[in-house]
Amino acid sequence: MLVLAASSLCEFPPVAGMALVTLGATATTLDRFRSTAVRLPVVIAHSVVYGGLYLLFVAVVLQNSASGRGIGPVAAVDLAASLGLIALAMNLVVWALRSACQAE
Repeated sequence: MLVLAASSLCEFPPVAGMALVTLGATATTLDRFRSTAVRLPVVIAHSVVYGGLYLLFVAVVLQNSASGRGIGPVAAVDLAASLGLIALAMNLVVWALRSACQAE
């Protein structure tokens, strides 16, 4: 839904949406693999995939802003909101990695 809206509206901010999806997927992944033996590799793979997707979304917004218009207020608020959401997701991942390393 976000991608369709972003394709039709050039000013639609997609980064915070991606960060929100990342936060939800991180919480779900950690809950699903809470007490399994493959928790550590799954959390690492999840972090790499969603971290890469987030960076790709940020790069697209920054590339569009570098095309001569600069970063507009909507894109700036979107990037700032996404930083908070990604920080929460990273906090969950760090907590999961610490607890997985302590359990071994």
